[in-house]
Amino acid sequence: MNIMKNGLTLIMCLLFTGAIYAQKLSDLGIPNSSELQKVTDKVVDHKAKLPTKAVLKLSKYYKADDGSIIAIRQIGDKIYAIADRYDRRFSSVWTGTVKSNGIEVNYHYIPKGKAKGSDNIFFKNSGSSRMQKLTLTTANSTFNFKTMTAISKLPQKLPINDRAWYRGNTLNNLTGRYKVDNVGRDYLLDLGKKVIMYTVGGRETSHTRPQFATLFIGDRNGNSITGFYIDLPYGHTDGMGKATFTVIGPHNFRANYDYFYYGVVHKRQIDDNKEIIK
Repeated sequence: MNIMKNGLTLIMCLLFTGAIYAQKLSDLGIPNSSELQKVTDKVVDHKAKLPTKAVLKLSKYYKADDGSIIAIRQIGDKIYAIADRYDRRFSSVWTGTVKSNGIEVNYHYIPKGKAKGSDNIFFKNSGSSRMQKLTLTTANSTFNFKTMTAISKLPQKLPINDRAWYRGNTLNNLTGRYKVDNVGRDYLLDLGKKVIMYTVGGRETSHTRPQFATLFIGDRNGNSITGFYIDLPYGHTDGMGKATFTVIGPHNFRANYDYFYYGVVHKRQIDDNKEIIK
């Protein structure tokens, strides 16, 4: 009985002390835990009621004023794309951000076309499913078209996939076209610490739509390449994920993780020798 009395006395003391402590905090202007929770709830509720910034909804396919075909994958406010021209002078891959009034694009020309270089562009939405190039960040840079207009589907005849227009020739420059046995072919741009690769494959003839068209963006550290891939609507698939590769020679690298097939070797087509990059 004495133990029970002592226990009750201790509990009462603790409650009384807690009440006094809470009162002192209140006297000091410091909110207690209950008051803090009420404030947190109000902040969360306020954020939930804030209007979300509108993001432009893009079409999957566009045709440019120079005849280029653009296939865009939009995920939230991010975009990934290929812009391909029939005469193979220009072929670029894009990464960018969608705004309420247009898209900010970082493009890189890849060796599927003859052009080289990269830059940032802003395309403004000018209505009627039309996008207009507005600004370039570099005054002397060029890009192959000024406007693009949405189309409902891809044309039956697409730009051909047949060669690289320039390539590297060493372990330190992997740029070029690669054959991937039983899978497809890569068009790879080696920027030193960064690798951009566009891969097409599956059953196709020279001008038909490929089974898949995949953009890979990665970082290179020595002979290791790590990054992510995303399928573009130029093909029929819509996957994405992590991918890693190991460079195993001046003209070969091997897939290690979640990209087509583990262990498959990508072999540079050294007969694509329009221009050798030393």
